[in-house]
Amino acid sequence: MNPQLIQRIETLAFMANSNAKTFKGQLRAAVNFYREHRQKKTRKNKVTLRPKLSEEERENRRIKADQKYRKNWINKTRRILSKSTIYDVLEKKHDSLISRAKLLGFNPCYPVGIVEKVQNIKNFAEEISEKIFQSGESFSGNESYRYRFAPGVNIETETSSGERYSSKCTYRKTDALHKFSFTVAGIVELMKIPESVLNQSQKDGLILVSASNIKSRTAEVIWAKGKKKFSSESGAISWDFFKNEVVMFHAKNVKAAKVGLDKKIKLLAEQEENIQRQKLGMPPLWKPVIRISDIRPLTGWCLPGIRQWIQNYLGKNCAVAEWKDVARGALKDSSSYGQTLRRLLGIIENGPYAF
Repeated sequence: MNPQLIQRIETLAFMANSNAKTFKGQLRAAVNFYREHRQKKTRKNKVTLRPKLSEEERENRRIKADQKYRKNWINKTRRILSKSTIYDVLEKKHDSLISRAKLLGFNPCYPVGIVEKVQNIKNFAEEISEKIFQSGESFSGNESYRYRFAPGVNIETETSSGERYSSKCTYRKTDALHKFSFTVAGIVELMKIPESVLNQSQKDGLILVSASNIKSRTAEVIWAKGKKKFSSESGAISWDFFKNEVVMFHAKNVKAAKVGLDKKIKLLAEQEENIQRQKLGMPPLWKPVIRISDIRPLTGWCLPGIRQWIQNYLGKNCAVAEWKDVARGALKDSSSYGQTLRRLLGIIENGPYAF
């Protein structure tokens, strides 16, 4: 017999206060105790069916449920659209939701502020596309462009065969379609850069189409390049202002752009000093330090000739020298080159020869 059953019988016999010594007596006592104390199972009541509704009552209930559903769905749609961003609008994330709402007789819309921002972004992208399109050379056939917002920036030109030049000519014109893909984040950041900087970059022949990491007049950018077939190139810019005019430099990275901008501003400052000296009637090279780049525009001498003169009269190879060293070399040179240099340096006959 099952040990668990034997243990159960002994337990029930003990609970019945049985004094039986045999297993048979314990079994009889356990059975009697179980019969007396067992819980009878009651039969569950059957589910009562709802009373059958009339067609009119059923229709009224359906209308109320439909109205409640519409109200809850419209409120949910309003909450979703109120949290929309410019990315949601441009990517048309909720257009299907709006279309469904209109079918239900509800005309939802995005927040007014978001709609205005999106329109500004679209207008800005349209202006950039037009600038790129106008900067290129024309193809012989039909030419057009289109832009769109995409995950990455891409600028390309597709060409195809167009109509014939004439009915007697077998050659065909070349049609072109310029495709511009912009990123929303790139356009938003580009709109933060001063307009004067964007215009200056356009004058330099590099129209900016995207920007990122704008920090203290530097930015990582992408610009459009090409004259007929357009493409894009990544780089960086750094800009500053000299005499209330924008000065900027394009390079591969921000560090190179900063270095190039510093050199460009120093050169502009030196050119301004030269102009001021000429206005005061001073010699063009009357300044502490002379560079090869200062001499060439004034004389038209070739670079190898200037370097040979430096080697002969200064005794070293250099691109920059002090005024007094150049003056001593010019005094040693009795040719027309030395005479021209003495005039430009402002050397006074018989000294003094120190700046």
